[in-house]
Amino acid sequence: MEDYFLTLGRIIECVVKSPRRALTATALAGAIGVRKADLTEFCQDLPKYLKGLFRRAADGRFIFNQNREVVTGRLQITKGGHIFILRDDAKDAKDVHAEYSPVNDAVADGDRVIAVLAKGQVYEWEKPSGTILGVLERSSDFIVGCIAKRHNGRLRCISDDPRRPMDANIEEDGTGGARTRDVVKVQITKWPDKSSRATGKVVKILGGPGEVETEIETIIYRHGLEDDFPENVKRAARRVPGEVREKDLAGRTDRRDLAIITIDGDDAKDFDDAVFVKRLTRASFMLGVYIADVSHYVKPGTLIDAEAASRGTSVYLADRVLPMLPERLSNGICSLREGEDRLVMACEMKISAKNGNILGHEIFPAVIRSRHRMTYAKVGKILEEKDKKLIKEYADIVPMLKDMETLRGILKKKRLDQGAVEFTLPEVKAKLDEKKEPVAFEKRFQGLSESIIEEFMLAANMTVAQHLEDAGWPCVYRIHEKPDEEKMMYLGYKLTYMKIPFDWRSVTPKRLQQALLKVRGLPEERVVDKMALRAMQQAVYSTENKGHFALASSCYCHFTSPIRRHPDLMVHRLLKFLAKDPSLKASKGFLQGLDLVNTARRDSLSERRAMETERDVLDLMKARYMEDRIGEEYEATISGVAPFGIFVELDNGIEGLVHFSGMGDDYFEYNEIGLCMVGTRTDRVYRIGDQVTVRAVDASIVTRTVDFSLTGKSRADSGYGRGGSRGSSWYDF
Repeated sequence: MEDYFLTLGRIIECVVKSPRRALTATALAGAIGVRKADLTEFCQDLPKYLKGLFRRAADGRFIFNQNREVVTGRLQITKGGHIFILRDDAKDAKDVHAEYSPVNDAVADGDRVIAVLAKGQVYEWEKPSGTILGVLERSSDFIVGCIAKRHNGRLRCISDDPRRPMDANIEEDGTGGARTRDVVKVQITKWPDKSSRATGKVVKILGGPGEVETEIETIIYRHGLEDDFPENVKRAARRVPGEVREKDLAGRTDRRDLAIITIDGDDAKDFDDAVFVKRLTRASFMLGVYIADVSHYVKPGTLIDAEAASRGTSVYLADRVLPMLPERLSNGICSLREGEDRLVMACEMKISAKNGNILGHEIFPAVIRSRHRMTYAKVGKILEEKDKKLIKEYADIVPMLKDMETLRGILKKKRLDQGAVEFTLPEVKAKLDEKKEPVAFEKRFQGLSESIIEEFMLAANMTVAQHLEDAGWPCVYRIHEKPDEEKMMYLGYKLTYMKIPFDWRSVTPKRLQQALLKVRGLPEERVVDKMALRAMQQAVYSTENKGHFALASSCYCHFTSPIRRHPDLMVHRLLKFLAKDPSLKASKGFLQGLDLVNTARRDSLSERRAMETERDVLDLMKARYMEDRIGEEYEATISGVAPFGIFVELDNGIEGLVHFSGMGDDYFEYNEIGLCMVGTRTDRVYRIGDQVTVRAVDASIVTRTVDFSLTGKSRADSGYGRGGSRGSSWYDF
């Protein structure tokens, strides 16, 4: 299929990368893979690609006509339609804001593009701007939109997704039975150029707009995800053995005699981590963390590996899971099921009982047999509620569970003493009925049993990262850079108003932790935690170790979830290869094949895509829940203030907007410094953290929004000088 902008992008890249920044037509054709049979046609079409961008030298070579810096990178398109290029080059290079060009209407979030930077000075706080010239790689060849009729009676798919703004004319024989107003998934068969729209065919009719299932599938496909695996991947998965064979045990340490257990949620089906604790002496513990050896079954270059790399991560939605690996692996041979032999990568650590320091460690392939499939609820009842029935049922591991509780306390104290930032924000979950309709929303706070697993996984991740770092070996690190200074400034304003000292100009994990501890137990606690969390940079994957700010860790990676995260699988492969051949020189070809730099970038984008998909579906469910409750009143907390209104959060975690028009009979002005709304007539003030009473006035699952208005029961301060009402945790493992 012809793709004008893709061809153009590849031509530009070839010429720019040429030592002389010039190539002949024949050399260009060879560089971008034009077949011999198409060479004549390609040479005839060259002028339409090169007009304005190239000039032709006397020797027939095409020379790039732009005397400006050329960059390549992945597109990140916001919901507001702003386009940024995440650069491939220089480690500390700023991202580029893409100015408008005809190419902007033919690209989508995740595409890899080539652009030329604008001339002129760029201040330290500004993003450079540039113009997209062409496309190097398409993230997807599908769009999702609503069917409309053109003036000639033909059908067109219209996308209202700002991250994939492309519309497409539907081929006459490619309607698939779709009718006007149907929401459809369309495969592009002819890409747009400077003068014509894309063309495509309907491959799936999702339903009518406003239907829950339609809107969920729309979210999934718009984010470039799939709800099923290709047939060739399914066939490859069926060839994977369903049980551990004798030959699989070669070179593995046997840990089947240990009382190793899994601890997960009640509804978990894929168990990729198991744990074991033994008190060695009064001064030390042995902590064993055993992680599913996915790398044994998913080899580099295979169909399953390519699909896992493309997906990057499992996606957990309110009503379904989009797994990274086919079910035969994720819920089968790779899952550490109770009473079944399973292959693992083991990380066994000797830990000081005095200060939680790692005194020594071993990392090796092993085989285990999980003694018990424990749940967070059961462990919590045993340790916190002293449930006699469960204590009797699991008498063989109760002493170990008590040791786990003790070790958890030691490890957590060490982390907090080092300055790790702790948040108390709960996880909001939708509770669905048999028709998959939301009937309630629950806030899940971390309990003791969840904290045990968290601390053990963090310890293993840090140990593995340090192991690779000390060996001088490459690693896909999990890095978390310092918070955004401007957002920290707003947090500083809020804390200053609450008379809590906080130097936002030189923030450290320890200083931020100390400030957050001072709001614990206050009504503003949740709002301040959210402000701090929003000020944080997003953690990403990188081959360069820049440390992890929130964990106050100098060296960290993801090792503990290879069933659902691709970076963990890569870390397992690096560990295995290091064990086989510690010589970096001998591993050069292998490491080049892994392409770790691009893998880390791609996995970071996949994680962001998954997070946005999960959030969009949860917002949809919240809107659906509120559609049946228009007119009802709720107690709420002001969670944000904007020039157009205030954001509020109900006790069940549902959030929405109170627009200016719904704030009463006063005219309110936005005070950015005070982070508040001030009534010009009554001097009423609404601040972040204030408690208000709101009425639901509108909800839409299409826009995934909820609107409220303030009721007469809401109260506000009068005047700036008086204080407002004093008024699961965020982790990375």
